[in-house]
Amino acid sequence: MTEPTKFVVAIDFDDTLVTSNVARTILNKQSGNNFNKALSDYTCGQLTFREYQESAFVQSGLTIGNINKASREIGVIREGFEEIVKLMKEVNGEIIVVSAGLDCYIKPVLTKYGLDSIEIFSVKTKSDHETPIIFQYDNISNLCKGDWAVCKCSVIQRLRDKHKKNARIMFIGDGSLSDKCASLQCDYVVATGRLSEMLDNMGIDHIKFEDSFSAIIEDIKHVVFNDGVRK
Repeated sequence: MTEPTKFVVAIDFDDTLVTSNVARTILNKQSGNNFNKALSDYTCGQLTFREYQESAFVQSGLTIGNINKASREIGVIREGFEEIVKLMKEVNGEIIVVSAGLDCYIKPVLTKYGLDSIEIFSVKTKSDHETPIIFQYDNISNLCKGDWAVCKCSVIQRLRDKHKKNARIMFIGDGSLSDKCASLQCDYVVATGRLSEMLDNMGIDHIKFEDSFSAIIEDIKHVVFNDGVRK
């Protein structure tokens, strides 16, 4: 007997699920010039994303506890996301967060909004008495070019394997090459910022958003309930 189709929403965190880049806000506030140097080196291609992120957080001197507290204060989930959560409950769907960022600043924001049950695929962090932050990479793969800390394509593939290929997956993101790669692996795409521009240039249809998910919830419902055109 064929398993029923599962609808899955995979959403990026910084600048997508939340209204700002939580990591950069925390680092800029704490590190100032040191952070700007690391960011510049990354932008110029002297550091990979993984190297930049590790360097920036280590040099900041922040502990995981510091990051937890700061993210709770800074992170604001985008308006209308609660409607997407409600919709997924109605169709017995699934929502995951897939981010190249750190779980120690993602989890506290989800917890603040009562969204603890959402599974997170990101860089895991822990500490011991000698090292404030230890980075653990459980979601890297050679499927993507570049050292992104998390291979979002491999996460999408694991979702398909989990649901025996019988899944419709929507990716929601804002940019970077890792988001573009993930978008191309999904059935539908919701995009803003650089990701939307890249998809436009490639001639790939997608649902566009700016400030609020509420403005596009009817478009998302059309895809979910009417099996809209494959993106």
